[in-house]
Amino acid sequence: MIFYFAGHGVLDNERSAIGLLEEIGCVDLPEWAASINVTQLATALPTKRTSGCWVFFDACQEVVTDLIERRGAPGVVLMNPGIREVTNIVVDAVALAGSRAGSQSWAPSDDQPPFFTQALLEGLRGACAEEVNHIGWAVTGKQLLFCLPQVADAALGYRKLSPQPLSLFNQDVPFLKIPNPEVPVLVTTETEAHMLFAQGMNAADGNGRVFTRASTDRGLEWRFRVPADDVRYVASATFPERIDPYRDGSFIGRPPAQRVVLKQ
Repeated sequence: MIFYFAGHGVLDNERSAIGLLEEIGCVDLPEWAASINVTQLATALPTKRTSGCWVFFDACQEVVTDLIERRGAPGVVLMNPGIREVTNIVVDAVALAGSRAGSQSWAPSDDQPPFFTQALLEGLRGACAEEVNHIGWAVTGKQLLFCLPQVADAALGYRKLSPQPLSLFNQDVPFLKIPNPEVPVLVTTETEAHMLFAQGMNAADGNGRVFTRASTDRGLEWRFRVPADDVRYVASATFPERIDPYRDGSFIGRPPAQRVVLKQ
């Protein structure tokens, strides 16, 4: 069972993440009625006895003075289980927010999805996979919770992602089986500006598998993906004579992500 929310959000007096379904004050409804308590929902979902419950909340958790002065937000309640149901759950919900309590969630300035959602999608493609007994490679709650910041850095160039759990969970239930996961890799140079003058960059495993930077790629970082098979690669670059040579760097094709900084 999966619940995903992206939009505006706040934090209420109970330290619950509240997703806003409408702009507050712009609809003919009681104030805060068009909202949903995502933290409460994460607690309620496991009472349905599914094999796994996953909640992803990509929104801010800013503190709003009006909500501090009241006990909770009177919003939409999708599920309201009793205490006996909550205490008899079998599987916990893995609930993650893209922002920390009291902070904001960010998106690029273009039409791309928010950074948390982009990192989450990259993680679900295999960056947040690990080997699980009797299953093979699978994305798990543990990897999503602890590894998304590394994924956001390597795949998106975003280094400020700080996911936070909305509910406690102590069971690492596999979320998605990944037959052939890939690992996002970032290669850059100690002096980032030198990347603009690189004449050639490649990463090779010594057995014929070579990844080459496109000639049209002139960014300060080179990003690509390699199979998650624990193979060691050597990354190298060539530059004009006026730039001192850079030493090769190495990395292993292992999730969640690899960052390589070549040094002179």
